[in-house]
Amino acid sequence: MKKYFKILLILLMFSFTTVYAETINDGLFRADDTLVVNENLAGTSFLAGNSVTVNNNVDGILFAAGNILNVNNTSDYAFVAGSSLNLTGASFKDGFIAGSIINIKDSNIQRDLYVAGGQINLESNVGRNAYIAGSEVVIDSTINGDLEVDGSNITINSNARINGTLKYNEDANITISKDASIANTETYVNKSIDIDTPKVSFGAMIISKITNGLFSLFNLLVVGLLLVLLFPRVFKKIKEIENTKILSSLAWGLLVVIVVPIVSLLVMITVVGLSTGIVTLILYGVLMYLSTIFASYKLTSALLGNKIKNDYLLLLIGLAAVFIIKLIPFLGGLCSFILVCLGIGLVLSLYKRK
Repeated sequence: MKKYFKILLILLMFSFTTVYAETINDGLFRADDTLVVNENLAGTSFLAGNSVTVNNNVDGILFAAGNILNVNNTSDYAFVAGSSLNLTGASFKDGFIAGSIINIKDSNIQRDLYVAGGQINLESNVGRNAYIAGSEVVIDSTINGDLEVDGSNITINSNARINGTLKYNEDANITISKDASIANTETYVNKSIDIDTPKVSFGAMIISKITNGLFSLFNLLVVGLLLVLLFPRVFKKIKEIENTKILSSLAWGLLVVIVVPIVSLLVMITVVGLSTGIVTLILYGVLMYLSTIFASYKLTSALLGNKIKNDYLLLLIGLAAVFIIKLIPFLGGLCSFILVCLGIGLVLSLYKRK
């Protein structure tokens, strides 16, 4: 019973992540209503709050989310989401940015940039390619590779230098300054289904997908890090499961995913089994949610366990990889299903080892 009590406690803490503030792993995870970070952080960091300002250097990946978000730091990679987002003087390799109003100015984007938002203003040079989806998009910078834009109104200002191909949706209202330099230009057609429901633009879909993905990733990280903190032996045992048993665990997990809901519903038909069926479905839902954490950790430890000993970092890398894969159409959904099955199978393996 104590174990189930701890799990329920974790879920309650997860429900209040928007107001919950906790610091673990030497302050690499921080949440507060107003958060200002000036000191350098020696590792991948997770920052969230209503108003978040990041002025430091992050020796790793920056995950930041907030209503008002100001990023002026240096990091390896940037995953940031917010309502009003300002990146001024930031430096990173690849950036994944989502928000309502986004201003990227005087920043150093060394490789690729992915941006989804409402109003987007880009005044920073991009080392390779940029992919932008928004309602109002303004470009006034150098793009050394291709620039692909999906927007309602697109403005290419005089300082723009696009050394690759500018690709944009043909129904966009686009204005290109005569002083802008563009190597090549292409248009494409957005495919939509004409049905009697409100149409959602491709840009809005991208915004929703990235934003929801970032917040989902943050929530999973909160729960996952708390699980590692409270149940380190569980993750140690998951790491010790032989890699050769991953496929068999996946198969057993698939069986549970299919069979348990059917059996629970059949049990609920009987008056005596109603409570049992309801409790089983609740535990089943909790296990399905946690399964992604267990599966991501196991796969990462199987690949990088010999090089990385920190369980927090292994979990971070695994969940970050899952987030990126989930952005890929079809493959993302298939990946999610496989991880759920694998995670449940790993839990069964732990039970069978007792």
